[in-house]
Amino acid sequence: MLRINQIIKILSNMKPYAPYTYKSKTDKLIDKIHGKLLAVVIIFIAALVLCIFLYESPSFAKTDVIIDVIYLLYFTITFIGLVIMILPPILGVKHLIDWKKESFNDFICEISHDEENAKLLISYSEIELLYAIHWLELKINRITVRVSSFFGEKTAILSVLGLCYSAVQASIGFDTLSKTFIGDLSTTNSTNTVIMFGLSFLLGKVRISRSFLPKLTR
Repeated sequence: MLRINQIIKILSNMKPYAPYTYKSKTDKLIDKIHGKLLAVVIIFIAALVLCIFLYESPSFAKTDVIIDVIYLLYFTITFIGLVIMILPPILGVKHLIDWKKESFNDFICEISHDEENAKLLISYSEIELLYAIHWLELKINRITVRVSSFFGEKTAILSVLGLCYSAVQASIGFDTLSKTFIGDLSTTNSTNTVIMFGLSFLLGKVRISRSFLPKLTR
């Protein structure tokens, strides 16, 4: 018995290759520096808030030392913030300079990622894998047909509605059309009635044909 359920479950748990999961030594170093600087900034901000609170407190003596500390913390936080903002552009420039090496490493990591996924399926036979591929392709085709039929149906209906609007506006006008709907068929103009039923028939024909198309494709 073909183990199609196990294969589909393994494939569903596989994750696509993501370059950010395989970082170089430079990327790891930049991330480490970024994390440490961010922690320092948080500590300095907390210290700055504490100093400002103490300076504004009536029971605390306002001296020049506390003012100097506040300014020192402020400029230090600003400088570290600028450094944190500069680190990503520096990393980007480094990638641009070594783009050949970075592309090669990224390609090797992608191959390794796909090989690790392929190892999970090595215990299954070729027939089982081909059978799983057949059902996956069938499912993809069905989804494609549903999506295309949905958007195609909406586009067709909107196109016919636009055609009906232009035809009514150019032929009898909406004032006469409203009288045709409200009045009796025997008292209204027969030409207007024929045009109204013709446009309605065209819109209904498109709607019915778009409804039966997905059933025929299945």
